Amino acid sequence: MKKSVNKTITIRDIALSCQVSPSTVSNILSGKRQVNSAAGKKVLAYAEKIGYQKIHQQRFKKAIHLILFRKHKLILCDTPVFSALVTALDNCCKAQGYALSLSYIDALTLGEKATQKTISQIISDPTTPILLLATEMSEQDFHLFENAKAPIMVIGNLLPKVPFNIIDTDNFEAGRIAVQHLIDKGHTHIGIISSSVPFDSAKKRKQGALYALQEHDFPIKAEDILYLSPFAEETSDNMTQVIQNRKEQFPTAFFAINDYLALGAMHALIQHGFSIPKDISLIGMDNMPFDCLVSPKLSTIEAPIEETARQAVLRLIALTQETEQYIMKSYMGVKLVERDSVLDLNTCK
Repeated sequence: MKKSVNKTITIRDIALSCQVSPSTVSNILSGKRQVNSAAGKKVLAYAEKIGYQKIHQQRFKKAIHLILFRKHKLILCDTPVFSALVTALDNCCKAQGYALSLSYIDALTLGEKATQKTISQIISDPTTPILLLATEMSEQDFHLFENAKAPIMVIGNLLPKVPFNIIDTDNFEAGRIAVQHLIDKGHTHIGIISSSVPFDSAKKRKQGALYALQEHDFPIKAEDILYLSPFAEETSDNMTQVIQNRKEQFPTAFFAINDYLALGAMHALIQHGFSIPKDISLIGMDNMPFDCLVSPKLSTIEAPIEETARQAVLRLIALTQETEQYIMKSYMGVKLVERDSVLDLNTCK
């Protein structure tokens, strides 16, 4: 007779069963979101049915608090990359014997005073170390966390003057590698597709792309840097407007600072008769799962999400055990994922 295998139920399992995102499940189970929707009630009912909360409380005596600081609601959203990061952090915390609770701080909705009050309440707890997802934060926003009683580990947005431990993707190198790949494929007229909402990672990716062009003495015209809406449903419409108003010839290739922008641009270009990559090549950033579901499959730059999560959790736990705390800021490397959306002009000569 086969022995029964006790499978550990994870947040991702509950998310799949309830057809919601892992971050939504984490938010509901941690009590950080009011449950007034059918989906929320379904998550709680399913968790109670399988005994998740009871098992969870018995297994973990310590906790780590994940804070998602939002100012635009455009960057931190339920994208596959975001969900993968939350899941990876949850798994890494559990592996170290910690439960992960999650809070959204929506500064845009709360307003300045309510945001300060909410953060003050969170950082007054000396027993729960904090992971701070800071993609949407400015240098000024970090001052709100300076009096934290527990250690803080920041994920994303590595700024030189911020007095916290930070781990971030090497976004400059991501932009440089992407454009260098286009250059290696024989492209000399290269454009950049960036976000109309300014944020640090987009800025650094664009800087890396410009550096690669300047390194090869390739000129970049202002009209070849496009700024499209980061809203998935608006990106294609924005690109359509660019196509309709464009008088100059398009570059033979574009680097888009994320895959959403690349795919939105691709959709609009194809709708207007352009062939990808024959007429225009595209490369993105993030390596989202649906990059392989489009035609042509999107070439992209990938950041190591699981390793970033692991390093962030391990560093935060180490900070709770150190008497003399020093600040460490580090970048995670990236890699090229080559698929079908970039034409090799060297073979066309």
